Amino acid sequence: MRPLPIAMVVDVDPDWRSAGQSSGAYSGEMKWDGLRRGVPLLIDSLAELRDANGSPVRFTWLLRSDEQMASTYGDPAYIADEFGDFWRGRMEAGDEIGWHPHTWRYSEQERVWYQEHSDEDWVRRCLKEGFMALARRFPIQAAKAGWTYHDNQTMRAFAELGVKVDLSALPGMSHRGSVPGTRHPLGEYDWSRTPQEPYHPRPEDYQVPGDGHALPILEVPNWTYPVGVLRRLEHQVRGRSWRDFANPAKTPMLVGKAFRKPPYSVPFVCYFHPEELLSPSWMFGSKHVARNLASLLVACTTQGLLSRFVVASQLCGAA
Repeated sequence: MRPLPIAMVVDVDPDWRSAGQSSGAYSGEMKWDGLRRGVPLLIDSLAELRDANGSPVRFTWLLRSDEQMASTYGDPAYIADEFGDFWRGRMEAGDEIGWHPHTWRYSEQERVWYQEHSDEDWVRRCLKEGFMALARRFPIQAAKAGWTYHDNQTMRAFAELGVKVDLSALPGMSHRGSVPGTRHPLGEYDWSRTPQEPYHPRPEDYQVPGDGHALPILEVPNWTYPVGVLRRLEHQVRGRSWRDFANPAKTPMLVGKAFRKPPYSVPFVCYFHPEELLSPSWMFGSKHVARNLASLLVACTTQGLLSRFVVASQLCGAA
């Protein structure tokens, strides 16, 4: 049977991560209820799930460590210490701690936080200081950029900092946005030309594999899939891609196809945010994670795949 590595990734952001639901994402207000209350409930609900080898679910927890965290809490890696006992317990259970930097920058004129990507010196400093702060607490081999945004500079910066595997790519997807009422960018990314297969990026083009000359970092894309006709029309109206990523915290009514039809030759990488576990919306919730993962495991058995829960660094042989 062909093995199918399954990587469950958690972007450990504050509860206001969903831009557009409130002004909190732009004013810097932060709560961590998803991590404090939602995550423990989720772990309990998945306790009985096992892969083909009889192993439990393993998570890759990607922690915020960046300029916004430093500005708000006095330390880029604040979350590493605030929830230190939890992280150490999860590592003892076989999970991995990684890095999830956002380049939120505060605009004094507009009094909002926005996505900085044009000031290269500022971005490089934000990434370096965030990585070094978190690396003093945990060995960091895996990372994922905030908003999944990369460009040639940030990909090179990740590689130079020693990140072994990056989990940002969303093959076939791209988005452009801005903070409401301003021209400041928000939620922008471009993976429109990226393959589904893992690759070492070309230094001058982060979206494609290097041909004889590539960065040492391994890009392992998230599993994306084509949405149905009705959702495709909705995405077209909203200016979004006709593909979506496999978010296990989203209702199977919308993402079930991604879990019922897993890939044969590439890893199954999926991610969610803690706040989604407590969402009052019908679209998100912790109950969906167990249902989607159960569907994935059944699909693996039916299609002759050997399901195997892994952490991110195992995808590049680093663990």
